[in-house]
Amino acid sequence: MPGKPTRKHYKVQQLPDEIVHEVNARIVEGHTYTEIAAHLRTMGHPVSKSSVARYGQHYLAKFERVRLSTDMARTIVEQNGGTDLEEAATRLALDLVLQRLLDTSELGGELDICRALEALARVQGAAVTREKWKSELAKRVEQAAQACAKTAKQGGLSDQAAADIRAKILGIAA
Repeated sequence: MPGKPTRKHYKVQQLPDEIVHEVNARIVEGHTYTEIAAHLRTMGHPVSKSSVARYGQHYLAKFERVRLSTDMARTIVEQNGGTDLEEAATRLALDLVLQRLLDTSELGGELDICRALEALARVQGAAVTREKWKSELAKRVEQAAQACAKTAKQGGLSDQAAADIRAKILGIAA
């Protein structure tokens, strides 16, 4: 129904955290809402099947979105050899924000452009921070490899053995 407010809180969420986690696990495991409500009643929490169902639908929708996003990020990693999971997640987030902009534009809907631009800026900021970190890490690994090779030579290892050690250290960073 248009104009009907969407429930923002659920009776299940008012339960203690450990019970909510148990409900979440039971939902994911495939227990019926009737079974979950009955279990809650045995624990002294009278929550109706309908309340569990409303919460369960909301929880499963969020769970599925996270699972789908994770699968998409893994696919990006698999298709782009040098991409790590964080970089894939950033690409995915950027794509989702841009898709939202396009969808809203095509449908003639309203979009809070400031919020969309803030989201884009956060995604790009995270990407820049990650790239700086990767560059700094590469420099530190190179310095550590050189120091190890130098120490190995001073300890009497051959130039080749020192070069092999250095190569193995640098291989870790790749």
